[in-house]
Amino acid sequence: MAVGRRLTKSLSEINVKEDEDDALLKFHGTMYKWTNFVYGWQKRYFELENGILVYYKSESEKQYGIRGSISLHIARLVVS
Repeated sequence: MAVGRRLTKSLSEINVKEDEDDALLKFHGTMYKWTNFVYGWQKRYFELENGILVYYKSESEKQYGIRGSISLHIARLVVS
């Protein structure tokens, strides 16, 4: 993903599971991401580990690599 590219995600529906078997906090689940005006909001699979949020088209497509990522250490969350 190019630096400075903006990711817009909706937190209106989020299913989060915490991995309890790890000492580090990890989350994974699904949420909606705005794609474009033709396809609108699309469900995506995400993982959060060590302050890095990555997403894939779906959990079954993880083998094809990440679709995008963002460091939450530098992110600003705005709830509207």
